[in-house]
Amino acid sequence: MLAGFSSLGYDTPGYGYGERDTEGVPVLQKGIGDLAADFNVPYVVDNAWGLPFVGHDPRKSGASVVIYSMDKATGAATSGLIIGREDVMVNIRKALGMYGDRYGTTASYGKAQYVILDPGKEALLTQVAVLKELRDNPGFFTGQVDQLYGIVASEFGKASPKLRDGLIMSKSYNSMAIEVNYENTWKDHLGFPIFSIEDMYAGSHLLQAGLAQMGLIATIAYDANIFISPGQGTCDDDGNLIPDKMRLAVRGLVALMELVGRHAGFLS
Repeated sequence: MLAGFSSLGYDTPGYGYGERDTEGVPVLQKGIGDLAADFNVPYVVDNAWGLPFVGHDPRKSGASVVIYSMDKATGAATSGLIIGREDVMVNIRKALGMYGDRYGTTASYGKAQYVILDPGKEALLTQVAVLKELRDNPGFFTGQVDQLYGIVASEFGKASPKLRDGLIMSKSYNSMAIEVNYENTWKDHLGFPIFSIEDMYAGSHLLQAGLAQMGLIATIAYDANIFISPGQGTCDDDGNLIPDKMRLAVRGLVALMELVGRHAGFLS
């Protein structure tokens, strides 16, 4: 029995969503939405690392609901957000036990060890504040991405030609990030090492481990793609990008990739 369809809500080549239609909607996501409509089943989009309003538009993709973490690209506390059709959301709420004995208690559903605020009033206050900004001032968020893209393109333009020529760099307003995808380094020869999310958790991810030793943190750097986004240390108190500091961070990533590439035999 087919219960529904699900996909990520991201919009970059590294996640398989690089091809977009004339409205900027990833073709694969729209195709899944069409399938869900044909079979009359829900289409649930996991857009954990996404921005409401600015990012995935369920009216264009055909998604029934879109789910957000709210503690990633938006910078709110972990609180979770789901938007979309009420008939689908009601069933999801029931599946979470929100009509059972544990509803309204301090019970956690999975992220307790990673969060600083209980998903209650305090966390929701941060979510509401961010949602207002996304609604009223979307250009602030997209402007950061535009500015960051120029920095990333400039710094990777100085990289070794063999590395530079195998990169695909994409803006993601949805994830408020620049994706550096290096899958094409494998097109005709041994490419740059591809690390997985398991490497990240095991401490064997050389990019993330190396950046940590440099005092830098990459937001996502596995499965042949790297997300670079503004954050602590690269933004001022009002959230505006500090170009000089961001450039130093990207420069550190480029240097580390060249170091790893040489020792892996990719760069001579």
